[in-house]
Amino acid sequence: MTEIDPFAFEDDDEDDSKEVAAVIKERNRLGKLLRDRDKEIERLRPFEVQTLASQRDDTLTGIFKDSGLNPKHVKLFSALNPEVTAAQVTKEQVLAFATENELPVSAPTEPEGTAVPPEGGASATDQGFAPVTVGNAQAPGKITREAWSKLVAADPAQAQQLYLDGQVDMSEIEALKTFPSDR
Repeated sequence: MTEIDPFAFEDDDEDDSKEVAAVIKERNRLGKLLRDRDKEIERLRPFEVQTLASQRDDTLTGIFKDSGLNPKHVKLFSALNPEVTAAQVTKEQVLAFATENELPVSAPTEPEGTAVPPEGGASATDQGFAPVTVGNAQAPGKITREAWSKLVAADPAQAQQLYLDGQVDMSEIEALKTFPSDR
């Protein structure tokens, strides 16, 4: 039997050197590509951080609004809890945060069209809320004093009924009566 020497090399060293050179060339190409990609990732990293922070703040702002807190408190919450992701934050945690930091909490905002009627049938004025008229805005369902004056000439009975029902806007006259000492 012939014994095979594992350390005996054949004379095809030229073919091996071509293969080795091709492998080295591919390694260098992939190394350069990897370095270029790393540079691109480092260039985009600040944008990623900014985008993620913006998305987190937007999500937290929504949670804070739903909880009845001022959205400006999101910055405080983020500064005190930087490790918490927006997905982990619940309404209960936000309210607990507000209580711990003695932040003012208002009633949660209701979506439009879902107004809750006052409890016990009490009206808004019974609960301490008095509507405020700003500027020359006319109250809905009322007619102006000028239109009422014209109606007095045309149909005095209807004009009197509107006045007795409180459907005539007399805010200009009432405003003059309010501050007699300022004249």
